[in-house]
Amino acid sequence: MKCHSLRLTLCAAFFLPGLASAADVEVHIRLADPGALEVRYALPAGCLRLPFERISDAYQAIRATWQSQDACAAADGGALSRTGEACQQVRFRVPASTAKVTGYPGAFPIGEAIYAHTSKYAVTTACGSVSYHFAAPGSIGLQGKIHHASATVTGAAGADLAVLLTPRALPPANGAIAYYDPALSAAAVAQIQATADATIAFYRKALPDAQFNMPILAAGLATEPGGPNVGGDAADIMRLTFFNWPSAPQPEEQRKMRLLVAHEMSHRFQLRDAVDAYPHARLIHEGGGEFLRWMVSIKKGWLTHAQAGQELDDKLADCMLGTGARSWGELARREIAMNTYDYSCGLPAYAYALAARQGKGSALLRINDFYRDLRQGAAPGFEQALECGGTPLCQARWLPPLLGKTVPMTAAWHDLLGTTRMATLAAPT
Repeated sequence: MKCHSLRLTLCAAFFLPGLASAADVEVHIRLADPGALEVRYALPAGCLRLPFERISDAYQAIRATWQSQDACAAADGGALSRTGEACQQVRFRVPASTAKVTGYPGAFPIGEAIYAHTSKYAVTTACGSVSYHFAAPGSIGLQGKIHHASATVTGAAGADLAVLLTPRALPPANGAIAYYDPALSAAAVAQIQATADATIAFYRKALPDAQFNMPILAAGLATEPGGPNVGGDAADIMRLTFFNWPSAPQPEEQRKMRLLVAHEMSHRFQLRDAVDAYPHARLIHEGGGEFLRWMVSIKKGWLTHAQAGQELDDKLADCMLGTGARSWGELARREIAMNTYDYSCGLPAYAYALAARQGKGSALLRINDFYRDLRQGAAPGFEQALECGGTPLCQARWLPPLLGKTVPMTAAWHDLLGTTRMATLAAPT
């Protein structure tokens, strides 16, 4: 089935509320109050311990905040457990939190609504098939559509979903579906919408083979230590959060807002899951999102050429100072994620490798063709796709040592920039 509409007609071929078959394990996620979710697991007889699908330090830290509502139930980060058959279901109160986490948040407040991602609640099929049920007094945003009061997804699809639960029904959408924190100003809402629309229009043309699915926009205000900052992610619910946001944003804050929206919307033209098996999956995805955001921002005038050059310079400096004498292949995934090297190294890797590309074709068409081949079932080499495209007898020169295991990143950058003379290295201030 193909999606042709940019706005409301979105593909949901496997999702039919009310027609789901019975499952052995039911995961119920409900908007309990403005500050928390209630998560309830209905388990079959004999299922006293059920592992979660995803187990890591980050996931365990999130589950440690859950508050058990049943004396016979617990979640230890790795699994659900109940102490006896009398407890057929286990319930937890999950406080909403604006704390930044690795990956998608489990319960994030956006105005009066709460964003949830089912990966934090997903359990294995050790006790049977699993279904996911959602409830809210108002609306449920799910898979590009709005549902009233309740919705259900069965099987593996339910284990990796972004969901928006609202206390009041959302009005019928005339265009893109969106939920905005009532505290956001009309000017901020207009800027978000204009940036999203412009990014979509630009990449519709620049990446002609991309299959774009419009997300539900969910934007809100939050507080954290420090000054104005932004955060978000680009699942089917596109979460946009503006921390410590001033009532009268200055040009720098307005620029941050545009860049966040452009980055997250650019992700919708990529194929995140298709590159998961690649050695540099995070750099391909997040570095690529940064490069696409950087390009559209230049083309649309959201960044001047001087600002764009300064940003590229700063990212390269962060990358070189952070990685030092180590190769990219020596860096642990945890260190890359904690220090956002996938962003700071990813943007210059894309920019300079594409600037030094061999053969014909624009930089953006190289990205278009890489994802087109992935979509068609091929497994194109990332380095070869960016530097060579379909150029005969071409071999990637710069990205293999830059992203390999043997050459220190600093040495690889010195070689690339010193040979191409696209930038002049200087001692950091």
